[in-house]
Amino acid sequence: MIFGWIVSAVLAVICVAIIIRHYHYTKQIHKINYTLRDLLQADHKNTYFRLRTNDEKLIQLVKMLNSLIQQIEANNERTNQLENAHKKIMTHISHDLRTPLTSILGYIEVLKEDDTLCEDIRHEYLRITFSKAQRLTKLVQDFFALTKLETGDTKIKVQKVNLTVCLQEILVGFYQDFSKLNIEPKIDFPNKSVYVWADPNSLERILNNLISNALRYGKDGGEIGLTMRVELEKVWVDVWDRGQGISEDDLPYIFERLYTGKASRNRHLQGNGLGLSITKKLVEKQHGEIMVTSSPYQKTVFSFYLLKAD
Repeated sequence: MIFGWIVSAVLAVICVAIIIRHYHYTKQIHKINYTLRDLLQADHKNTYFRLRTNDEKLIQLVKMLNSLIQQIEANNERTNQLENAHKKIMTHISHDLRTPLTSILGYIEVLKEDDTLCEDIRHEYLRITFSKAQRLTKLVQDFFALTKLETGDTKIKVQKVNLTVCLQEILVGFYQDFSKLNIEPKIDFPNKSVYVWADPNSLERILNNLISNALRYGKDGGEIGLTMRVELEKVWVDVWDRGQGISEDDLPYIFERLYTGKASRNRHLQGNGLGLSITKKLVEKQHGEIMVTSSPYQKTVFSFYLLKAD
């Protein structure tokens, strides 16, 4: 008889424990359901799962759910940033396309309708039209190049490259540009060949962009230079000029796409704000880094490094 009472008592305790545990689980599941319902509200933000429990499985479940929420919020924030950037791009691109296109159409209409124009004027109008068409083409090309870089469609094939030879070849390509401006570039390279890990096509575009910028915006300073600095694991290239420089307010944003500054040299010379963004992304995709310092009419330096290939 006593044994039967003991068995009944033990079973009763087990049943009570099961009921309590079931109640605890049910209560926590209800809390999770309420939190999920709040999360489904579009305007409900910063909602996380908070449970009072010692159950390890529930604790792990809550941690995973909160981690998932953080990832969703990060993705939403990134999506909003991309949407805002997309709107900004379309606004700027529409404006930058409309301006030269309107001008081109205007000159073409004059050439088409006005029979009284002398031959010299016609040639001048055709030259202007061609120049604006070239600018329009470059804008479209830069836009698509930047888009491909951001979406990962640009193939970067890093290999061992002789940077010394590459710099020399790039400078030869700019010989006519320097001659027209009566500027002799100041070169400071090591006497021996220096090798880096780089994609040859990307490296060429980086150097072309930076030297073109120096010629365009720094020619009024009368001096443009190219320097190579070798460190233990990095090789730095400095492209510098003594022109009007970049204002202190513009420096933090100079590599942002479509940023042309309040009083920057881009705006003054009608840059499209894409070239430096492309340059920065190309450098970073080759595991390098780029930066800029500027003291107007003293020295403006664009410096980037690539990894040294021994």
